[in-house]
Amino acid sequence: MSDPTKGKSHNTTATTSEALDSEQMTLSSVPTPIERIEREESEVQQILTKSTQDSLQRTPNVTVAEVKRVLEARAELIKTIREIAVKQTAPEDWTLYRARDGSVLGVPTAAACMKIRRWAGVSIANHRGMNGEPSPTVREAKNDKKESIVVIEGFADGLCGRDTMPGIYFSVRSDDQFIGRAGADTPRKGGPRQEDLMSCWRTGIDSKVVRCMTGLTKVSEIELKALGIETARCVKGSGFGTAQERAAGSVAEGGVKEMADALWKDILRSVNGKIDDAKSVLKEITSYPEKPGAYKAFAGIDTPDKFTTADKVKRAADKFQKHPTYVPPPMDGSEDEA
Repeated sequence: MSDPTKGKSHNTTATTSEALDSEQMTLSSVPTPIERIEREESEVQQILTKSTQDSLQRTPNVTVAEVKRVLEARAELIKTIREIAVKQTAPEDWTLYRARDGSVLGVPTAAACMKIRRWAGVSIANHRGMNGEPSPTVREAKNDKKESIVVIEGFADGLCGRDTMPGIYFSVRSDDQFIGRAGADTPRKGGPRQEDLMSCWRTGIDSKVVRCMTGLTKVSEIELKALGIETARCVKGSGFGTAQERAAGSVAEGGVKEMADALWKDILRSVNGKIDDAKSVLKEITSYPEKPGAYKAFAGIDTPDKFTTADKVKRAADKFQKHPTYVPPPMDGSEDEA
């Protein structure tokens, strides 16, 4: 495993802010999603400010009116590209986070960044490790539980028009919540495969470059709605209850309510309309036992409105058909109203 603290000094292009330099050197302090997003937006603002100052210094004879006209035209162009790019994405391409002040912010996922990148014309180049090697640095470390983990980290450069953003840093860890084919629902002995970690790093750093270059590090829920994004269908992140509660169901994606209501009606029919019995059955078919080292046991839900995804409804329906209380619908297609 390579060690970025030994050997030759880091000779890559200097990063764009002191905050980013600090992030490169300190992996032990892992920021929350909101803190990471806020830091990225701060970096973007510093770069834009420096770029504007440099442009004015190079053209001392330009009048204030001309500068204002150019900057306003540029701002309008950026706004238009931003709006068009966001409109090309789907609600499921965004993750919503609730900030400490109660505001809701949307962050584009890797799928959204791929679409936005084409429309915004963002180029990504020079992927490299901590010491300039042509592949990311792989090293061993200890997490907060003193467990051995693998960290993959490195840099990439962003280009959009005449704007450049060199030395953008990104890292992934083998104890992250989900890496490739190993996650909470699919634990793997020995942790995730290194090829999955490498793939995750490449996807992550490309997405971060796109977010930084376009200024889409975070977008308010109000703006997303104004641009036609149905936020009720967006993925819910931190701030929307605990991970366990989100798994159980706090806000459902589109179309889930109808599927959940149909399953509930089927359960009621099978238990002769007895509400308490139906709730017990629903809890049984939506519960699952603990998997040590992966996730805790879940007691299930007792009302259909707590389903969040179509996949969860389908899994519950499959389990219900194997449940001892299940009664197949009448052959003639008629059903008693619950």
